[in-house]
Amino acid sequence: MGTYFSSLRIGPWEPKFEWVRTVEESADQINRYHKEDYPTKVLLTQEHLTGIGEYFVDMVEKRAERGLFHPIEITSAFLKHIHGELFSEMREYAACWRPGRVEVGIHHPPGPEELEKLMTQLEMLYEDREIDIEMLIDWYTDFETIHPFHNGNGRVGGVIVAVYSHHLYPEKGWLSPLQ
Repeated sequence: MGTYFSSLRIGPWEPKFEWVRTVEESADQINRYHKEDYPTKVLLTQEHLTGIGEYFVDMVEKRAERGLFHPIEITSAFLKHIHGELFSEMREYAACWRPGRVEVGIHHPPGPEELEKLMTQLEMLYEDREIDIEMLIDWYTDFETIHPFHNGNGRVGGVIVAVYSHHLYPEKGWLSPLQ
């Protein structure tokens, strides 16, 4: 899979996902691979999956009333809000792009000086696309490649994918990352 930001990686990366039936399973799945604080964030993630899902449905309905059928965009402000809610205990890092360099396995995400520009590009790249499962996976892959937060990128991205996928296919459940 080649996404817009795949050139920022040393090699290809294809994240894996699994459909789960309940919001509780999704919250668990999103957090399971983060041993440093699992399971302490599962309930908080579950609450946000539910709350953001309700917000998302309200926004789609309001847009439809105005004749706008494209779902709400995944904005930097929205991502920072989710991060701040999920990681409020990380006072200096919550709801902020990371101030320094990080390594994620063999991946070296772009430096902090590039984050604002790359996140604006990410937002613009996906803002006019019809949301479907393939787009969500591409968005998640690009978001994780940029890795804008110091910590919590996988969980913030996982929440976005789970909420949007559930809106698209409620009968399938929630699409949740396996990493």
